[in-house]
Amino acid sequence: LTQSESAVVTPGGSHRLKCTVTGFNVASYSMYWIRQAPGKGLEWIVHFYSSSSNSYAPAVQGRFTASKDSSSLYLDMTSLRAEDTAVYYCARDTCDYNAFEYWGKGTMVTVTSVSGELIQCDYDAFDYWGKGTMVTVTSVSPTKPALFPLVASCGSGTSGDVVSLGCLATGFLPDSLTFKWTDSTEKELSTFRKYPSVLSGGTYSSTSQLSLATSDWNSGKAFFCEAKHPQGDVKVSFVGTPPVPPTSVLLNPPSPEELAQNHTATLVCVASGFSPKTHEFKWWKSNTKVDEGVTNIPATVDEKKLYSASSLLTVTEKEWKSSAEFACEFVHKTGSVLKNITYTSPECQEIKIVIEPPTNEEQFVKNTATLTCRAIGLASHSDVSMTWTSEGKSLAAGAPEFGHEGGKIVAVSRVSVDLEKWRTGTEYKCIVSHLDSFPTPITKTYKRQIAEKIRPSVFLLAPSSEENSSTREEVTLTCFVKDFSPKDIYISWLAHDSIVDKVDYTVTDLIPSQGGTYSVYSKYTISSSDWNSGTMYSCAVHHETAPLPVAVITRTTDSITGKATLVNLTLNLPNTCPAQA
Repeated sequence: LTQSESAVVTPGGSHRLKCTVTGFNVASYSMYWIRQAPGKGLEWIVHFYSSSSNSYAPAVQGRFTASKDSSSLYLDMTSLRAEDTAVYYCARDTCDYNAFEYWGKGTMVTVTSVSGELIQCDYDAFDYWGKGTMVTVTSVSPTKPALFPLVASCGSGTSGDVVSLGCLATGFLPDSLTFKWTDSTEKELSTFRKYPSVLSGGTYSSTSQLSLATSDWNSGKAFFCEAKHPQGDVKVSFVGTPPVPPTSVLLNPPSPEELAQNHTATLVCVASGFSPKTHEFKWWKSNTKVDEGVTNIPATVDEKKLYSASSLLTVTEKEWKSSAEFACEFVHKTGSVLKNITYTSPECQEIKIVIEPPTNEEQFVKNTATLTCRAIGLASHSDVSMTWTSEGKSLAAGAPEFGHEGGKIVAVSRVSVDLEKWRTGTEYKCIVSHLDSFPTPITKTYKRQIAEKIRPSVFLLAPSSEENSSTREEVTLTCFVKDFSPKDIYISWLAHDSIVDKVDYTVTDLIPSQGGTYSVYSKYTISSSDWNSGTMYSCAVHHETAPLPVAVITRTTDSITGKATLVNLTLNLPNTCPAQA
């Protein structure tokens, strides 16, 4: 039984259903029309043998008319109402009235070694059914679906062996929608299910769910969900997030205060910036695993879905000050990181004082300058004094901050200075006093080295024709900044006049050139679909050779022109720009 396709009809309208039959003569059988409204059971509406032998359900009496010929059954529906929305089925009664008109009572003789069944005639039961035709009565016009990807929000990966992706199709009419899932090689995936459509507000919604191995999702591969509909097909993509190794694993020594007051030593191991969340800390003492005295702190997640976690090992003061080597091992999907630490007597520690210049972002985006003085290897946190002077005058600076680096205590002091004075080579001094570490104050002097000013040449390279014409899902834009001096420079990207987050592009280390100049590259990788959409992309280069307050040399390109254009302008950027390390 082959039925006509789904239909959408306005209230008060008419529609004809057709059920085409092969394999038997329709004229010889009683035929039925049965329907099922959304969320309801089956409802008999028409029994039809001939124009003189038929019956109709009260709900359709006078509005629906059945008819048939030797090969087809028809249902003409008029004055349609919203409650007529349903899937309509044609069905054949199991009894054949006209095959034989006269029968004897018969004698059943069965010769077989296998037990058999007596085939009986069951009136008003149906042995053949059509696939069903969805008829929707609504004033809403046929509409293709809007498609939305549904991804777990628990970080860049999920625990367990399986991760589920969802695909939500909404606002479509009629209810003739199928889902198709594929991977980046266009291979069809079968491990998905489709949930029944739901009618609301005159249109339908439906959901499909794909089950993937967590290893496939975390591999960074792309997956696609396509909703196929008579009014138009829609496709969305999912890109798994590959595991991210920790940006840092630090093993910090116990504080002198803890040793003096409690006679215990707590080692702190901190791993930051990793994903997925699953991890393990292992502690070792002289190559022997340690389980006692270990406290693991639950992981936290930041706005970029990267995790940080820590583990503490507490031992006695005597154990810490022995010759034993302690180690913290951070075990993650991306590999293991091992950090070692051994007690060092304060008398043996080398004190190091360094002054760091302002970051390039601070200079060119914020138009400010902050100098940072770091005292590394102090014996304790107590009574540390850090002061600044310049041109014989004291500079205002806050109290020092403390941290640990490579198992050593670090004190940090910062001071804000005039940007132009710093650029022109003004001298600054950081004075560190700490009787626990050294008998007399240590003074560190710093001034910027003055270099010849040479404006950079900037080239923005669009993706090559070979790269763009391939089946790759991503293309790369390259900004080449050549032959500039001084070496301080800041590069940012814009997509359609919006600042790109610094985590989305890379900048190489400075490349020294002949004549004391420098060069640098920046690469920005985008999806092929974004590039081919015609979006404008710009590389903005900040350097002091252009007029202040902030000068930018910009190169712009798009997929339509495929060529970079030169724009020189002064751009005052807000202080809320994303930070760049």
